[in-house]
Amino acid sequence: MATAGPEPQALLNLTPHSVQIYDETGSKVVLNLESRGALRVRSAPQTRRGKIGEAMVITGQRMVGLDEQSAGYKVFTENPWGSFVVSMATAQWLVQDLPAGATFSVYAPATGPGYDVRDAQQRIKGAMALEAYIVNGRVVA
Repeated sequence: MATAGPEPQALLNLTPHSVQIYDETGSKVVLNLESRGALRVRSAPQTRRGKIGEAMVITGQRMVGLDEQSAGYKVFTENPWGSFVVSMATAQWLVQDLPAGATFSVYAPATGPGYDVRDAQQRIKGAMALEAYIVNGRVVA
């Protein structure tokens, strides 16, 4: 099977935690990426909308841009040709707000059904794939 994308050591993990990618059986870690600082998306302020019974209801989150104060922002901006692993929300924002002339690549851990790896308590501990969103400045998702 042909490989696609950068060499594993070139991936910069901009999630808030380490990322483990497992083989296709979900039994062996084939790629472990330590966090280089989280690249986060900013959301607009949320306002109170009322209550349902005793539960407070607020407006839904609306993404408005990258958080320039997040620890991974500097890593992201200093590596214009970088290959980044980010959260799915950040990847989706970057697809929507891809700057002209972008050259970077963006991936996210594939933690959806069929690709997630869970522990005995059913908590996600890794994924069996990386989802490609942007490769060499081109949207692929």
